[in-house]
Amino acid sequence: MAYKDLERQKEVQQRWRDAHPNYMVTYGREYQRLEKSKAARRRIKYGITPEQYEAIRAQQNNLCAICKQPQIIKRNGQVKTLCVDHDHTTEQVRGLLCDHCNKALGCMRDDVVILQSAIDYLKQYKKV
Repeated sequence: MAYKDLERQKEVQQRWRDAHPNYMVTYGREYQRLEKSKAARRRIKYGITPEQYEAIRAQQNNLCAICKQPQIIKRNGQVKTLCVDHDHTTEQVRGLLCDHCNKALGCMRDDVVILQSAIDYLKQYKKV
């Protein structure tokens, strides 16, 4: 069973690499060349400087743009920084999100119809 899951994962990854043939050429070399820091990754992936990130963070009072809560997820004993959220079509940065909200949007494929359906579903079962 685990072997099938691993094979499926490999297939999905290969399909992504096939759909994005220039990704490693463009970004792989940059990641290797630049210091592997959060600021460098943000600059390469989202096109924002550390100053722009800090300005967005300050504007949001260091809170998630969706749930208005601080980041609580830790890595190596330290609270992680907020995730940069961006539109996958336009590549425009929308704001900063906590891990939970960032993953939720990703799982819902940034699709407003799916998100609304999830809201309707929750409302249907909410006790009044």
